[in-house]
Amino acid sequence: MNPFYSTSVPTDPMSQFLNAIFSNPLLAIIVALAAIILVIFIIREIVCWYWKINEIVYNLRDLNQRVKETNQILKRAFPEPEKRIEKPVSPEIS
Repeated sequence: MNPFYSTSVPTDPMSQFLNAIFSNPLLAIIVALAAIILVIFIIREIVCWYWKINEIVYNLRDLNQRVKETNQILKRAFPEPEKRIEKPVSPEIS
């Protein structure tokens, strides 16, 4: 008898759990997709950290807020002149 290969049913809880999952193909697919999505999110965070994307987004939002504040100050300091609506000149009919 080979000690590395056993045909008996495993009794430890983890093996029973894995057997229950992988005996149902639909459940196995769902677990595999969840694991793939988890790995993608982890890789995304590493890439964003490496390229400093999160810091760039924070700085751009801060800059955008400062520009809005500056625009409000300038609008109060230099109000726009009133716009006049002039009647169009109609050509005279002779």
